[in-house]
Amino acid sequence: LCVPTSNGSVSSTDAVSKVADVNKTTGGAVLSRNELTICDAANTTEVTLNKTAINGQTELIGAQLTIYKYDASKADGKGDKVGTTWTSAKGKEMTVKLEDGKYVLEETAAEGAPVHDESGKTYQVIPSTVTFTVSNGSVSSTDAVSKVDDVNKTTGGAVLTGTHFTICDAATVTDVVINK
Repeated sequence: LCVPTSNGSVSSTDAVSKVADVNKTTGGAVLSRNELTICDAANTTEVTLNKTAINGQTELIGAQLTIYKYDASKADGKGDKVGTTWTSAKGKEMTVKLEDGKYVLEETAAEGAPVHDESGKTYQVIPSTVTFTVSNGSVSSTDAVSKVDDVNKTTGGAVLTGTHFTICDAATVTDVVINK
């Protein structure tokens, strides 16, 4: 609510004085001198992530996925962390709302805990990153393929279908016993 004052200026109890102070979730108003600017909420897109073995089907438990805002000034592109690190679990996916922009998704193994499937079979996570862009409700990435069959079976990779990433890059660990 803006109210004219007796000296010809405008005042408001609801508006902020700088665009940087506007709530990105709800939007708001900026009042500077006698100029009122209405700011919409930030455009966000829900992005979903899950983790499988290199075959794209076996869900894995214990891999960690972290999203960072892209920062071109850094060699690895990882700027500020977005949200919290997610640890993969059977039947679970990570869903995060992201503003339009460029991001880096990083996969690592949880320290001290092996990555395994539901039966307990152990897998070796191949640490990796995927750079992607969110724009007007769409997600794109030159680091991802569009179907599991196109994932490199040696190095693994990411499959992007719409706004859903499946990280497919863990190799089976096999213990070999040699007897003499």
